Amino acid sequence: MTNVYFHYDENAPTVSKRIALKDKDESRFDVYVSKPIPRAFMLKVDNENVWEAEDWVNVIKAKLKEYHEDIV
Repeated sequence: MTNVYFHYDENAPTVSKRIALKDKDESRFDVYVSKPIPRAFMLKVDNENVWEAEDWVNVIKAKLKEYHEDIV
């Protein structure tokens, strides 16, 4: 895993073509993986709870930061 962004985030490594900014759904987020094969996993919180989605994004970002610090 290398990055995690909300699905509609214009700063994401690859801007999603499946949803327009005007149709943004804040319960969706993407996880970008660079190895072994570059991929984007499009995830969605089941109950469309924006706060829960934000919590998921924050937890994943924190774990990525910890992982990166452990391997450097």
